[in-house]
Amino acid sequence: MNDIVVTIILLTIGVGIIAGIGIVIAILISRTNPTINSLINYQDCTGQMAEVIVPITLEQPGSIRVKQDGATLKLRAFTRESEEFRVGDRVVIVEVRDGQAWVTTSAELDEYR
Repeated sequence: MNDIVVTIILLTIGVGIIAGIGIVIAILISRTNPTINSLINYQDCTGQMAEVIVPITLEQPGSIRVKQDGATLKLRAFTRESEEFRVGDRVVIVEVRDGQAWVTTSAELDEYR
């Protein structure tokens, strides 16, 4: 009877050790393949709507605010249009170059297409 009890105890300990090793290996593998990327690609802002927070004119750049991947970005903004964009206006980002956005109205964007 003692031999059976000892065998069961040893098997239980062995299964526990193997399960523990398996869990540790799974954790190590998941840590070597991170999928979180906190870097924001400004190029992904192209085509998105943004809000003017500092007025933009042909002669004077301003600033816009755009939501991208759950973050709110503020970008320096330029336009090729003669129209002034006032604070609160909605604009479309047509290009982002060197962290600076080029914007237009949605009506002007339709004319490009």
